[in-house]
Amino acid sequence: MNHALLPIASALLLVACGNPAVQSGHCDRQASDMTSPQNRPLMLTDSALDKAPLAHLPGGFLVYDEIGLETFSATGDLAKSTAPNRKCSALLVPRMRESRAYFDVTSAESCLRPFVWSALNQRILLSVPGTTDYQQFKVKDARVLAVPSLFALMAPLPQKARTRAVDASTLERIGAQGYYTADYKGWPYQSPESTAFLKDQCAESGKATPVPENCLWFLGHMPDSIEVELSAENKATFESLAEASAAFEQESAKKLDRASPALGKRISEYNSKMLSFQKNYDDVVLAILGPTLLSCKDAKETDPCYGTTLEQRKEFTISLLKLYRPSWIADYEAAFAGDQAASKTAFRKKNDAIFLEGIKTNFAPAVESYYEFRKEFIRRKDLITILSNHLEGTKLELEKFNYRALSPFAYNTPKPLTGIMFSFKDDNVFMTHPGAQTNQNLALDGHIGSVFAFGGLPILGFGPANIDQSDATSVMPIPKTSARATTAAEQRPSRESSKTTAGEGKADKGC
Repeated sequence: MNHALLPIASALLLVACGNPAVQSGHCDRQASDMTSPQNRPLMLTDSALDKAPLAHLPGGFLVYDEIGLETFSATGDLAKSTAPNRKCSALLVPRMRESRAYFDVTSAESCLRPFVWSALNQRILLSVPGTTDYQQFKVKDARVLAVPSLFALMAPLPQKARTRAVDASTLERIGAQGYYTADYKGWPYQSPESTAFLKDQCAESGKATPVPENCLWFLGHMPDSIEVELSAENKATFESLAEASAAFEQESAKKLDRASPALGKRISEYNSKMLSFQKNYDDVVLAILGPTLLSCKDAKETDPCYGTTLEQRKEFTISLLKLYRPSWIADYEAAFAGDQAASKTAFRKKNDAIFLEGIKTNFAPAVESYYEFRKEFIRRKDLITILSNHLEGTKLELEKFNYRALSPFAYNTPKPLTGIMFSFKDDNVFMTHPGAQTNQNLALDGHIGSVFAFGGLPILGFGPANIDQSDATSVMPIPKTSARATTAAEQRPSRESSKTTAGEGKADKGC
């Protein structure tokens, strides 16, 4: 155990109280009380956070070689569709589960989803708190390791079928879970109630970008848990931080409970249930690929079989399940045998039931919790921090980056947040970024994937979404990369996306 990471009591008080006036191991409530005569929004200083050994949860970088999905869909050539060294900021909370090592990751969805489902050479760099060191972790997660095999399966398909498979297995994960809210509310997908709910979340049916686009929207946020290998070099740091992070979260939740009854508990349950739903969601969305290519009528140009034969579809779906869901192979075999209608219907019902159960037990309670505790954001701005990698130099150099927690509501705005404005309307959070020419932080490679935290606990992963800074084809607009490429090796194509949006994916019944 690394005892250097344990003196966190004062740091916990700093984050949970939002006030450095700690006396005798407790918060100075008068100074931090928003109703006090001072009405001070924040007393937590930049320097106070930096000096505390574990004043916030650890983070660092997701780094990977990005697969250009439109290029691959058109050519089937994976090597020529890949650009190296995409970089994002991420909250990385170490966990030991049944003697296996994981990072619970929160980042911008436009970074985290590709990292898991459409990238190569993934690696995780953990910023060691209190130091300038980064430790690299090799990804061991089965989904990540299967990516080359997944794209190898899609490569020989006819172009239309390949494009449909790429969309279903990658892009339709992005933001789509939010459009299933109607299922647990019992609303028709297109209904006044469903439309009102989406609008309240800065979303519109069929659009995968928040409207207005500077909203840090709940529906664009998903966490994940990624298994990693431990080496002789990083094992001690990982295990020590796992223990210290768990203690930090527990104490932060307790202090939030004191600020508002059950507030910390609700936020902890929200994070846990969102993570559980993500696992269910990924499994079921991938399994949908099978029925999509299963229910075709051969030799009809207008039918959505996309130029595939029955034998091609069978071979593809069985191979896919060998990668991800081998226990379901028997169901697919039955669906391809004899009169397929009954088997197809049974499989779809089974798939839908598993997904809807995930909505009922995980996603719905998470949504309801979020709707309750987000009201606290504007009331207690002193508890808000932004977790992200922050730039000290002019380009990506690890020794000039530091994963930090900074308050956007400090009296003296921390330099990395200069010009970046946060505001609230109808309980939603909005971030206005002045542009990369004014402030590179939160907006460039190495920053994208910041986290909005409350009382030290993560709430939303986000990326700046100002359209004047973003590539026109981005699913979630992110800043352009070409202007900041300093060497030929750093230059890469702009981020690609399919014309199929998350909302359209739900409406598309496949075959």
